[in-house]
Amino acid sequence: MAGGLSSIESIDWGLVTGVGGLFLVLFLTHTFLNYNAHALPTGLVGNNQVARWLYTLLILPGVILHELSHAVTALVLLVNVYDFHIGPKVVKGGLWLGYIKHEKTDFLRSSIIGLAPLISGTGAIYAISYFAFGAAHIHDMLATGNWLEAIGASLSTGLANGWGWLAVYFIFAVSASMFPSRPDRQSWLPAALFLLLILAVGTAAGVTGPLVEWLAEPINTMFRWLLFTYGLTIVIDLPILLLLAAGVRAVTKQPRNI
Repeated sequence: MAGGLSSIESIDWGLVTGVGGLFLVLFLTHTFLNYNAHALPTGLVGNNQVARWLYTLLILPGVILHELSHAVTALVLLVNVYDFHIGPKVVKGGLWLGYIKHEKTDFLRSSIIGLAPLISGTGAIYAISYFAFGAAHIHDMLATGNWLEAIGASLSTGLANGWGWLAVYFIFAVSASMFPSRPDRQSWLPAALFLLLILAVGTAAGVTGPLVEWLAEPINTMFRWLLFTYGLTIVIDLPILLLLAAGVRAVTKQPRNI
């Protein structure tokens, strides 16, 4: 028991909690971003296919990455993909900006396919920030917990040139599209229960503790970078959200000819 406790304590749970909190804020930001990004063209040209295409084009890089993530993951897991579509489509559950169709498979592979856009989106934002914002030099700041200072330094470095503003757009587009949709999440509950069962068996067998202790430092490093990545994304997305919301408000206040 003592070994298991020490292995758990080797994880920086402050980092884990911080990433969880930022993830929740990012999800809420994503929800409002998509609402306003759709509402603005709808207010300008009406609720029609033109507005839906304008909405799609606004976040097109993220839409493409989202659907490619599903497709590539399915193929890697030996699941046949028989349809791939980019473009708005009105369905019973709402509006799809793209979709793939693949053959039915087990819940474990289905859950991984559904989770793929979140993983690839997070990785893409990290890569963009690393190269466009000079994030390579902020490792020491993250190690000491100065992630706000790291974000500020990264933004000031990146926005000093034109490529930084292009990176801001790509981070916005990817973050607006990276969260799995409701159909993507259908297999998550049985997959989570299965993983909990594996964890319980590993703990009972005395395997989990040594494994966690061995992986503690890589896990802590990963969560430091997740804290930075999600924090930077929120700092970028919030001003864009406010601009979109202001645009929606201005459009909806315009008098309409009847």
